[in-house]
Amino acid sequence: MVLACFNSVSAHETEGSLMAASGAGATDLYSISCFKDAENPSETPHQLFVNVRDNVKGGGVMSVVVYKATATGGITKTATDPIGGDYNPSPDIILTAGEGDYLVFVNHTEKISESYMLQYHCQDAAKQHTGTQINSIQNE
Repeated sequence: MVLACFNSVSAHETEGSLMAASGAGATDLYSISCFKDAENPSETPHQLFVNVRDNVKGGGVMSVVVYKATATGGITKTATDPIGGDYNPSPDIILTAGEGDYLVFVNHTEKISESYMLQYHCQDAAKQHTGTQINSIQNE
């Protein structure tokens, strides 16, 4: 199943699924925008916080990869939830790359259908929320 590109979601958690028909390398792709919120213009985006929770017991390993383009190339970090269905997410990723668009990839290693919970928050240097918007680019 493929969703139309750039469907906006406004929560700080997104449920998703990776389908067996997409294969062992199935990947969902999101763009998360961090920006100054009109209600709190003094809070400048400093970083993106992300983790993923594999909701299915057994099966493959679920990972999240965060990428942000920079003037000198880019920054990437990865975290993995090694035990599905235990309600514990992957370790947190904090990618300190300021305001702008971050790409977030969620993938798994087995050819099975799995569901996940992606948690994300744009934050200022004091870890207070700033403007955050997520868009689905690819849904497998």
